[in-house]
Amino acid sequence: MLALLLALLQWWRRAGGWLLAQGLTARHCFMLLGGSGFLWLNGMLARTVHHWAGVAFMPDALFGSQILQAGLAMLWALLGLVGMVVGHRRRYRLLWLAGAGLMGLVVVKLFLIDLSNTATLARIVAFLGVGALLLLVGYLAPVPPRQPQLESVEEQP
Repeated sequence: MLALLLALLQWWRRAGGWLLAQGLTARHCFMLLGGSGFLWLNGMLARTVHHWAGVAFMPDALFGSQILQAGLAMLWALLGLVGMVVGHRRRYRLLWLAGAGLMGLVVVKLFLIDLSNTATLARIVAFLGVGALLLLVGYLAPVPPRQPQLESVEEQP
């Protein structure tokens, strides 16, 4: 897997100029890279639960796994925290908003899926972990300011 990531990084370095010449902006490329990384991390977590917890690698079994559901909540919350902190530090509002959206998705997932499916211990761990991360992000990463918009100057006749 590491070799694949290194190969993708090398491809990105060589093909980056070509992608930009095709009309894709760096913003689009980073969004595609972030989405691919998010899916890859979720798949890696599902594989880890499959191997270490003995859960069958089938969608129904994985979706019903309390360990995977708690792990997904923590992974998404951690990724949201990282996105919000990095977005705040670099004053990149879109990244901060993506992290906040992911944190909102975690809260919705906790109430809709985890509250009804998980056992008491997994539910407690997920709620306390996500709550602690929400408190931490509120302290470390407030919303970055909006970029100043250039006001259009209308010509006076």
